[in-house]
Amino acid sequence: MACWKTRRNRNFLMSWSSTTGCPGKASTPRRAMRIMAPSLRRAARSLAVWLLATVCLSASANADAPLEWQQLNRAEQRVLQHHAADWDSLPNQKRHKLHRSAQRWLAMSPEQKRNARQRFKRWLALPVDQRRHIRQRYQQFKQLQPDEQQRLRDIYAQFKDLPAAQRQSLRERWRQLTPEQRRKIKQRVRRQHRQQADQQ
Repeated sequence: MACWKTRRNRNFLMSWSSTTGCPGKASTPRRAMRIMAPSLRRAARSLAVWLLATVCLSASANADAPLEWQQLNRAEQRVLQHHAADWDSLPNQKRHKLHRSAQRWLAMSPEQKRNARQRFKRWLALPVDQRRHIRQRYQQFKQLQPDEQQRLRDIYAQFKDLPAAQRQSLRERWRQLTPEQRRKIKQRVRRQHRQQADQQ
């Protein structure tokens, strides 16, 4: 309330109340403040909406803006050097995707980078048809509900915790199953997971 004690603010409120036709006690700062409160709240809400819209539009514009090679820093350019020659011909969405991948790579620890290289080598060693099949399965995974995605992540984490020999044995047994047998196993696993989730 200290700001209301200044002469300048008192004169402003007095002049404001006189222009709005508020007689008598309406000319006091406290009374004027009560009268102004709804307008101030509306103005604050409008300002907040405008700021939110500005931020969203700005973020969208940044995502749609062409990402030039010169905009990458030197570390990112070194990671993406294989794409330097054809960078200008790449779709903008692909450029941003590669940029995010470079940022993730630079944020990794040496051990994480070593593991990533090993996974990439295994990926390149796969037949083309198998890689295509994995991409299709990944697209299907992204279309699942979040709880279903988490269920599959949990199952995969449990699988990774098994000894290597046991994982290999399970893979071989899975390949020998018929489509109908696989479907029944998947259904049973889903039921077990839901029961565990309900108990938690």
